[in-house]
Amino acid sequence: MTTEPLEATSLVELTARRLRGEILSGALVPGERIVEEQLTRRFGTSRAPLREALRLLGQQGLVEHLPRRGVRVTQLSGRDIDELFT
Repeated sequence: MTTEPLEATSLVELTARRLRGEILSGALVPGERIVEEQLTRRFGTSRAPLREALRLLGQQGLVEHLPRRGVRVTQLSGRDIDELFT
């Protein structure tokens, strides 16, 4: 009997994937402020993995961290979106 190896996925990775999906699908719209409390309740996670996921998405250019104002979804151009999928 052969088994496929299980892919170890951290809570941070799962949260980042879900957030990325919501941004790319338009569920979170460009310019929208990210409210951590709402997302932690919706995703059933604590703030630490959510904040780390937001940091990762910031590195990918999907969210912007604004000093003393929080995080918002980045306004992406058509070219930016093309680059995400190539």
